[in-house]
Amino acid sequence: MRINGSVLAVVLLCAGPAMAEGPPPKVNTPEGRTAWEGYSQTLLIRLFPDHAQALGNRPVVVVDSGEVPSAIRRPRFMVVSFSLIDLAEDEAEYASVLAHEYSHELRQHVDTNLWSDLFVWAGHDEVLLEKQETEADADSLVVLRRAGFDACAAVRMLGHFIDGYRMRENPTRSAWAIVLRREQALIRDCSPK
Repeated sequence: MRINGSVLAVVLLCAGPAMAEGPPPKVNTPEGRTAWEGYSQTLLIRLFPDHAQALGNRPVVVVDSGEVPSAIRRPRFMVVSFSLIDLAEDEAEYASVLAHEYSHELRQHVDTNLWSDLFVWAGHDEVLLEKQETEADADSLVVLRRAGFDACAAVRMLGHFIDGYRMRENPTRSAWAIVLRREQALIRDCSPK
C-alpha cells in the first residue's frame, strides 16, 4: 500500500480490547500500535454510537509510516499512521481525525485518491476534493460536539498538519490552498454560534 509516497506493509490486525479511559501511551512499537488500534476503535464508537455495530466490523489499523502523518479510509478498514497519532496533542485532536475520516464513509464519498495531491502534483478533480473534505470537516465538528469534545480541536489538528508540511509557505500550490481554505472554514465554524 502506498500512502503519501511512503510504502507501507499493512497487516490487518484485529482491534485489541477496549481501552480504559484516555489514550494509551504514545509508544511506536507493535504492541503500542495494537493498543492504539483498540483505543481508536473505542473512540470511534464513542463518536458514532449509532454505528457501533458497523464500526465493530471495520477495524482501525495503525501503521508505522515514518515521518508521514496520514489517515485514510478503505472499504473495510481505516489506516492511521503512528506519526499522525504522535502529532495530536490531546484526545480531542485525535478524535477529530477519526470523526473526519468516518464522516467520509457515512457520506459515501468516492475514493478519489486525491490525498496524494497534498504531496504530488496531480490532475484530479480538485473541486470534488474540496467539496468532500469540507463536508467531512463540517460533519466532524457536529460529531465532536455531540461526543463532548472541543470542536475547535479539529482546527488545531489541521494546523499541526499544515505547519508540519509548511503549507503556508506555498499557498499557491492548489491542493495546499484547499487545505488552507478548509482551515479558515473550520476556524469560522468550530465555535458554537
